[in-house]
Amino acid sequence: MAERYEIIEEVSNSQNVKVLLVSILSLLLLIGLVFLVYSYKEALVVQHSYEGVKELFEEDLANFTPLGLLILSFVGGFFFIPLPIEVFFFNGLLNGNSPWVSLLFVVIGYLPAQFINYVIGNRFASLVLTIFSRKKVYKVKRWVNRFGPYAIFGFNILPLPSPLLTFALGIANYNLLRLFFWMILGTILKYMVIIGFHALF
Repeated sequence: MAERYEIIEEVSNSQNVKVLLVSILSLLLLIGLVFLVYSYKEALVVQHSYEGVKELFEEDLANFTPLGLLILSFVGGFFFIPLPIEVFFFNGLLNGNSPWVSLLFVVIGYLPAQFINYVIGNRFASLVLTIFSRKKVYKVKRWVNRFGPYAIFGFNILPLPSPLLTFALGIANYNLLRLFFWMILGTILKYMVIIGFHALF
C-alpha cells in the first residue's frame, strides 16, 4: 500500500515580517481606537449626546491634544492628504501637552497610515509599470536599493513628504522591515528634536 505524503510549504521570512508588521500596526490602531472610545464615552454613553462628541472631537483637534494629534497624524500620514504634523505637535506642546504622551500618540497614528501608503503603492505597482517605461522603474529601484535607508531616514527626520516616499517604496517593493526601522528611527528623532527645542523656551 503506497504511503501518501503531504507537502508542507514553508512560510518565507518576508511573509513572517509582513505578518509581524500587520499585527503590530493592527495593535496600534486598536490602541488608538480604545483611546478614542474612552475619551468620548462619557458624552456618547452617559449623556447620549452626539453633539457632545462632536464638540469634544473639534476641541481635541483645535487644541492639538494627544488624542487630536493621533487623529491628525493618522489622516495627515496619507500621501494624498499632506498636513504639517510637526507644527501641530509643537502647538500641542505650547498648549501644555505631555511631550512623551504626544509623541506616543503621533507614532500610533502615523505608522498605520504609512503601512497603508506602502500597500497602496505595492498594489498599484503594475499600473505604474504600464504608465512608465520598465527601464526607468528599474533604474529607480536600483537607486532605492542603494540609497533607500538614507532617503527614508532623511525624509522622516526632516519635514519632507515622507508619506509620498513610502508610497513610492511600495511601488518599488522595498523591504518592509528596513523601511519601518528607518522610518520609526527618523520620526522619533524628529519629534525628540522638537521636544528639545520646546524645552529651551
